Amino acid sequence: MLIERVDGVLAAALIRGGALDDLLVQPEDAAGPGSVLVGRVSRIETGMAAAFVDVGMARHALLRARDLDRALRDRPIDRALHEGQMLAVQLVHPGYDDKGPRVIARLDPALAGEAAGKAAGTPLRRPDNLAAALAAFGPAAPAAIVVADPVMRLQAERAAAATGLDAAVEVDRDGRPLERCDARGAIAGALDREVPLAGGGRLTFDPTRALMAVDVDAGAGARDLAACNRAAAGAIARQLRIRNSAGVIVIDFIDVADPGQRQAVETALRAAVAPDRAGCSLAGFGPLGLYEMTRRRRGAALADCWPGAHA
Repeated sequence: MLIERVDGVLAAALIRGGALDDLLVQPEDAAGPGSVLVGRVSRIETGMAAAFVDVGMARHALLRARDLDRALRDRPIDRALHEGQMLAVQLVHPGYDDKGPRVIARLDPALAGEAAGKAAGTPLRRPDNLAAALAAFGPAAPAAIVVADPVMRLQAERAAAATGLDAAVEVDRDGRPLERCDARGAIAGALDREVPLAGGGRLTFDPTRALMAVDVDAGAGARDLAACNRAAAGAIARQLRIRNSAGVIVIDFIDVADPGQRQAVETALRAAVAPDRAGCSLAGFGPLGLYEMTRRRRGAALADCWPGAHA
């Protein structure tokens, strides 16, 4: 794993087979999942059995009745909470796409007193970003970690110990770990609409509000379309991880009318998404010959959080 701070974000790049295979990007100047914040109840929605809570973000966070402390969750929401109430909440996610943040209030009672007299959005606890990055990869956690400087090395060693990871930590002599294995170049490529395929051909990624459409093009002169589709399956799975694409994904493979070809593509794709920490659900080929799948949302898409992505 290569870990580097880049213009206010912490980037953890997982290398497999000598190339970037997965990427986690965490903004360091904003509250992330696991942060405990001061919240102010702004509105109670009895029909939803939930409340909206101001946590200092652009949109107010959703707090469901079932996510209250045990002593409160059996009461109707409008009896458990009242508008203007200050309380400590933990951020589950900060909101993605058109969805607002979500919080829970099942916390250590000692934290409740810390919210008194503080403004909405005040952080009470922040998770260790390095430890969170290592834990996020779970079973795929690396055997070696390369960081940018000696201070980060100490932080990474503590984080590895906290997560039970037995990994050697080293400092990149140039202070730029993402230059290794051309990880930085792969990140730049994942911000492009088109991605070339090894051996010819290309992938085109078109995100829309409803879904991500992926087109596979064999390119001029391609003869082995089956091999191109198999290569595309592996490349698509890798790009989805690096781009952190989520939701419905529809793929237009090349000429897969034959059942045998479809089976080969699905086998290749199933193997390629197996290590995905977010989790994918493969629905198979639809009636129009397009392959349908979903990928769970785990954080913001790369294009929404990488520094300079929209410059």
